[in-house]
Amino acid sequence: MNRKQKILIAPLDWGLGHTTRCIPIIRYLLSRGHKVYAGAEGNAAQLLRENFPDLEILDLKGYNIEYSKKKSGFIFKILQQVPKILSTLKAERRWLDMMHRQYHFDAVISDNRYGLYHRDIKNVILTHQVQILSGMGKLADLILLKWHRRLLEKFQQCWVVDTEKAPGLSGGLAHPKRLPANALYIGYLSQFFDTPSQSRKPKPNHFLILLSGPEPMRSQFEAKLWQQCSGLSQYTFTFIAGKSVSKAPEQIPPHINWYPYMGAAELAKEILHAQGMVCRGGYTTIMDLQVLQRPALLVPTPGQTEQEYLARTLSQTSPVFLYDDQQHFNLEKELAKMLYLQPGTNSQPAQPLFREIVDKWLNC
Repeated sequence: MNRKQKILIAPLDWGLGHTTRCIPIIRYLLSRGHKVYAGAEGNAAQLLRENFPDLEILDLKGYNIEYSKKKSGFIFKILQQVPKILSTLKAERRWLDMMHRQYHFDAVISDNRYGLYHRDIKNVILTHQVQILSGMGKLADLILLKWHRRLLEKFQQCWVVDTEKAPGLSGGLAHPKRLPANALYIGYLSQFFDTPSQSRKPKPNHFLILLSGPEPMRSQFEAKLWQQCSGLSQYTFTFIAGKSVSKAPEQIPPHINWYPYMGAAELAKEILHAQGMVCRGGYTTIMDLQVLQRPALLVPTPGQTEQEYLARTLSQTSPVFLYDDQQHFNLEKELAKMLYLQPGTNSQPAQPLFREIVDKWLNC
């Protein structure tokens, strides 16, 4: 490796998945002796501090997107906030100019933050969703693809988080008819790359509930899951609310272990300990499950077209993923199905692909 470099990495704040998938990159950069800075605030900053206590975190404002209470209003609610999104993009450019004058970065890695490119710094953007799904038909999706390619091509490189061979895990999201000119597939990113997949054998009739995603949908799903889990004493559950400041229920049945939040090492053990997992259809979670080779029931956030697409597609093409929607969700029925899903054999390479690509980029 050539000289050690100052590298800024900045994940999008639309859920913690973007931050979580940056963890293996940060871990690798630090292992190579680079000085890493993170641009983040709020929950994203807290997650990074928990994983990297000595990491220098620079206060970068998030988009603070508000979400609809109902599936039918999801897209409209996002469209209402387009002016705020565009304003944040401009603020990101100004912020990077200011930070670069102070810290003199050698490189910037942006996870879906489109304002963080600079003509004097090596820069790259991470994404798995080259094709944005609008939910408004093929013509709208084609227009979005052309617009999105232009945004991605402003960066020197666009790292697509999936395998080059279609369909990968993301299907058409990362394998559109036309890629950005600067696109390069980097494989999966998971915080669990170094976790032995067979370190624990699943406990019979034990399941993991992992909540995540935006409010108010998260809390609505939590209430429904808690009610159904409480009545299924023939199973045992580890129930993770997905919020570090979440308040425990007043009465916790003996067949449920409840946690507000769980760190990466503990979470990996719980995933491997369970016969199956109930979770959202976020792409980072799916990559983690792929690396650990564990089955799951995917229940996407209502109205999030990307999660709905991933859950439907994977349930049709993978033997270890099931799909159900939040409105008609029946936990007892789905757990009975999951008992017959068989964990796979971990076939991940000892040297994940992204590490080689990171090294080449920094040395170019």
